[in-house]
Amino acid sequence: LNWTEYKAAVGYGPAKLTVGKGQNVFGNQDVDSTYVALDLSHSIKEGLSLGAHVGNWKFTETLDNTWVGPAGAGFDDGFLEYGVSLTKDEFTFTVSDTNLDKDIYTMDGQYRVYASYTKKFDL
Repeated sequence: LNWTEYKAAVGYGPAKLTVGKGQNVFGNQDVDSTYVALDLSHSIKEGLSLGAHVGNWKFTETLDNTWVGPAGAGFDDGFLEYGVSLTKDEFTFTVSDTNLDKDIYTMDGQYRVYASYTKKFDL
């Protein structure tokens, strides 16, 4: 999965808009991508926040990538991703999904669940 991607983001208050352009998506020299995402964050109380994310991938051509799953299991010309997160200090719990066909991608219709820890420090 080797391709070049350029991203820019701008935020104001609780919102952040990200736009990206990709070249040679998934190593396919004929396919480029555009990515647009909106992230929202709401502080519930000191050190606790709720977040929401929605992003859309759009490809210049239909992708029929057999490396993703069985033959014919392509991404068509794009897909939508979405999720919610809860952050307490350095810990984040995220639930996310896409509008991709779960059976094709062997995910059995299950949401993805992530837990992460981030530590910030100055050099």
